[in-house]
Amino acid sequence: MSAAEAGATILVVEDDLGLAELIREELAQRGWSCVHCATGREAAAWLEGRQPSLALLDYSLPDMTGADLLGQAAIEHFIVTTGAGDERVAVAMMKLGALDYLVKDAMFLDTLGEVVARALRHIGTERRLAEAQASLQRAEDDLVRARKMESLGLMAGGIAHDFNNLFQALQGNLELATLRAPDDGLRAPLDRAMRILERASLLTQRMLDYTGQSFRSSEALALNPLVQDCLGAFTDLDGHRIEYTGQDGLPELEGDGKQLAQVVTALLVNARESLGGAGVIQVRTELRRADAEAPPGLWIHPPPAGAAAICLTVADDGSGMSPEVLERAFDPFFTTRKPGRGLGLSAALGILKTHGAGLWVDTAPGRGTTFRIHFPVR
Repeated sequence: MSAAEAGATILVVEDDLGLAELIREELAQRGWSCVHCATGREAAAWLEGRQPSLALLDYSLPDMTGADLLGQAAIEHFIVTTGAGDERVAVAMMKLGALDYLVKDAMFLDTLGEVVARALRHIGTERRLAEAQASLQRAEDDLVRARKMESLGLMAGGIAHDFNNLFQALQGNLELATLRAPDDGLRAPLDRAMRILERASLLTQRMLDYTGQSFRSSEALALNPLVQDCLGAFTDLDGHRIEYTGQDGLPELEGDGKQLAQVVTALLVNARESLGGAGVIQVRTELRRADAEAPPGLWIHPPPAGAAAICLTVADDGSGMSPEVLERAFDPFFTTRKPGRGLGLSAALGILKTHGAGLWVDTAPGRGTTFRIHFPVR
């Protein structure tokens, strides 16, 4: 017996109670459970919020036809049964999605079990094919996303390096001009220019962070103290509430403390802006193993199945993101909020890449957003 057949629930819509009992006995011998409805209205009521593995649908019911029932209730998979072999009925029901058509003649019960088994195997094959197609589509989407990020990274890295060279020349000339300025009145605008240059240099540094080309120090770090330091600047701001749960005894991770603090801050800022005011931000650290099957959501650099990881989760109950927004959430300078911003998440992603960390995002409009980072255990 295939996985699709094991534990199947068959809905039998049949007004002949004696035949319905014989069908139930035949199905029970195959290990399938049976739900019986004698009328279309009874079947429609049972189908509210439920779906059987397969339905055996009598075409001629006391209160309606099988076609009428299909118009009132969604039945994904069904076989039509009828007391009279009418080709027009068979063709009409097959067009409505019937997997097979059985005439209730002398051979009906003898052939029923195999016909139902064949239909269940077909359903299982369709389900596996759909899962394979979905997995292939996810892989194609990941490949397109990776190529896009690589292209953006090459462009951003080139621009950042060129601007850094120009900024160094500007900084040298500004410093020289400041030293040679005859009075404080001339030094003040030069000092302002130097501060503007420092902010511009910070911007190029964040662009390098996005590309994964920035300088990174390496040291053993405890995740909980790092997160707690970042949380200190966010508690009780703008009416939101932060709920923090840190697992004790986490292994140390290897990385750059300043860069990882930048990642945590970027996630907290994103959560706060998603709330738009009052709301809850949940922050959690834990040691866990990667699921054998990746959960729904966006995965970037997913860890191997079963691999242990030090995880940081930041979740909010804010507005959430549509699939279109999520697709661009990590693009440099993309933002749906305040103009002139949008490097926080993109730079965070580049930093995570250099640390060998994976990122999982689960979001939907009106359902909030959850980010979970998977740091590899060294």
